[in-house]
Amino acid sequence: MGIKFQRKYEDIINDMISSVEDIDNLYDFIDMKQESWNSMRDEQRQACIKTMADDLLYGLGYYEKIDVGSGQVIYDSEKEIIKVKINQDYLRIINLV
Repeated sequence: MGIKFQRKYEDIINDMISSVEDIDNLYDFIDMKQESWNSMRDEQRQACIKTMADDLLYGLGYYEKIDVGSGQVIYDSEKEIIKVKINQDYLRIINLV
């Protein structure tokens, strides 16, 4: 199994980063407490979010949906997209082709 994509990996990851970073409580995905997350410098948080984006893209090759903080990341193989559910009312789409 795995995700099929035709866009540059770096472009997909950048889209994932900009989408995932808007999810509330995203630090729960890596079992981090809010206090620890808030105490990190911005560049440390950005490095964590990039790692999360890589992990999520890899994980979506095995799981259709992954909970991230208050949101979800969903792979739609038929439409060749990743849906990043920021909250109940807001969704971002990442095209894979």
